Amino acid sequence: MKKIGILCATDKELSPYFSIIQNKKTKKYAMHSFYTGKIADADVVAAYSGCGKINASITAQILIDRYQVDAIIFSGIAGGMKKEIEVFDTVVCTASVFHDTDNEIYTDFPVLDKPIFYADEHLVSLARKAAEGIERKIHFGFATTGDRYVEPVYLDILCIDMETAAAAHTCYLNNVPFVAIRSISDNIKEAGQEAINRNYDKAAYQSYQFVYTMLQELGKENVCTKYSSQYLIGVYRISERGWKTYGICRRLVISVSDERRLCVFTEKRSVIPEGRRYHTAIYSRGLFLPFASDQ
Repeated sequence: MKKIGILCATDKELSPYFSIIQNKKTKKYAMHSFYTGKIADADVVAAYSGCGKINASITAQILIDRYQVDAIIFSGIAGGMKKEIEVFDTVVCTASVFHDTDNEIYTDFPVLDKPIFYADEHLVSLARKAAEGIERKIHFGFATTGDRYVEPVYLDILCIDMETAAAAHTCYLNNVPFVAIRSISDNIKEAGQEAINRNYDKAAYQSYQFVYTMLQELGKENVCTKYSSQYLIGVYRISERGWKTYGICRRLVISVSDERRLCVFTEKRSVIPEGRRYHTAIYSRGLFLPFASDQ
């Protein structure tokens, strides 16, 4: 995934990203501003849609059509729908549904088995990796979306919002990976607009923090992909000669596992044998550059 669309509903939800977007440039389409640049070695296009399903769908389609994003991550706040979902918890929305429309119309054309929009598996796996380093509660489960707040039609709903399923529906039709990261601003115990206003900024910032951690993980993957294509021949030459050529007693090797998760290990006073199955790295200018290899 080379280019990621970051979509929020409001400017307050998007504003934390402005401080970390490198080489930021702005363009306007359909009365929306789109901010391009880099975050943690990942190319990004960030925008806020305005609240509601139609706004989210329009802005997601612009990200896809004009910027050819490889994936979209929705970032923002939501209301908690279960007792165990506390204010300021974060929900990784593994699937989303509409609650204020006749869901059967979405199974007609284009054909859907069920009116449920599932998040991309790889983006969810990145979220699970990001969650390992975050102390607050991270939940994985369903979100429900509508322009009005009503009781959800599905029982296992963790959070409620006004955009997730609409953006997910747009991504589904365009075959673009999608996931939403929602932090809780209000819930059953602490409900109402007053609670939302009181907790808005902190909940929005926590969603941003989580997405930023995901982008850091994604940036590592992009670096590995970059060097794997750029130095393919060099790695095989190094393998043929063996690592002893460099005479390094202590070396740091970055490897990529089959699950595409990064791990780091150190070889002490030894040479990596030719026969062992190692994911390798390239030694260049005193640095080991990560390389994904199956040998």
